[in-house]
Amino acid sequence: MNSICVIGKFLLTLFLIFSPLYYDLFAVNLAEINKLSKYAKSIVLMDFDTKRILYSKKPNLVFPPASLTKIVTIYTALIEAEKRNIKLKSIVPISDSASYYNAPPNSSLMFLEKGQIVNFEEILKGLSISSGNDASIAIAEFVVGNLNSFVNLMNINVLNLGLLNMHFVEPSGYSSENKITALDMAFFVKFYVEKFKFMLNIHSLKYFVYPKSKNLGTALSSKFLNLKQRNANLLIHDYPYSDGIKTGYIKESGLNLIATAKKGEIRLIAVVLGIEKGINGFGEKIRASIAKNLFEYGFNQYSKFPLIVKLKEKVYNGTVDTVALFSKEPFYYILTKDEFDKINISYTVDKLVAPLSGDMPVGRAMIFLENEKLGDVALFSDKVNKLGFWQGLYKSFINFFSREY
Repeated sequence: MNSICVIGKFLLTLFLIFSPLYYDLFAVNLAEINKLSKYAKSIVLMDFDTKRILYSKKPNLVFPPASLTKIVTIYTALIEAEKRNIKLKSIVPISDSASYYNAPPNSSLMFLEKGQIVNFEEILKGLSISSGNDASIAIAEFVVGNLNSFVNLMNINVLNLGLLNMHFVEPSGYSSENKITALDMAFFVKFYVEKFKFMLNIHSLKYFVYPKSKNLGTALSSKFLNLKQRNANLLIHDYPYSDGIKTGYIKESGLNLIATAKKGEIRLIAVVLGIEKGINGFGEKIRASIAKNLFEYGFNQYSKFPLIVKLKEKVYNGTVDTVALFSKEPFYYILTKDEFDKINISYTVDKLVAPLSGDMPVGRAMIFLENEKLGDVALFSDKVNKLGFWQGLYKSFINFFSREY
């Protein structure tokens, strides 16, 4: 293995100086984050692209998600919708069991009622903004026919994603028997947003009005007509970089939040669990404040560094003695400036014998932060032609008489 630590650092320094992705304003420090974190039982701040954990407090604490459950409900419904050719405008029949008047006490509701005319997209909005427990029942019954089968699919889906610390017994989050960890939920949100990015357009809505006149159908009641429900995620209203995702509350869990925000080329995910409710909206404000400060800390302390590896290696039997090796695509990682100074690179390269086409990888470069491997990239060469017979003979002649005696 050959070391190119100096080359790697030199290239990174060039990007540090000239890259517009670097932020030099350190507005929020760890001391401020730690001061706020005392209000939460579990916290994770994760970089979306690299899945790097930038901050955590008890990330593996098993915890009731409350209505954060509905994100897994939405994910499962959308997976099934793809299989069953369900469209956003497909009409969702509302049963008695999915009607608001049969929801358990203290439920958050979309105010669905048997006989209403409501489409799949409206149900998604009712889950995301109104956080309707009734909408959870309706969507489960619609996509697979019954609640138990749907919940089984929820659990299969999270297991398929490798998330072993998430388990659900119902799709609304009402039960304290639903379980997550902040770390697994952060990973889940990455999968969710990658697959269904359009849902951010729904999660970022500030309000949702339902039911409207067009929805009434044969429903017996119209007392909730044009009910305007506000997105409980305060970040959507007062933090310009946030575009989701979901709040939750039951007595057993306290106030929970999954949030995501994007600034420049960096998207972050914050999970905050277990805030005491308090009075006069204190808990809700603290929950939002923790997430906002986590985002500001992440955006201002970390930068997205692009690394392109370039070096030269000896080539045998070629028209040139050395050939340039390089990575075709930059390797991106999120780092602080201090961490950047600790980056080093090593590489392995095959014995290079001409002809080299330049199309196939000839080695790999490994990127390390001190002793932690961050990733690796394939190395390619410039094209090198093989020496012809007379060229080879001439080169051998020159090399022979150039030897030192």
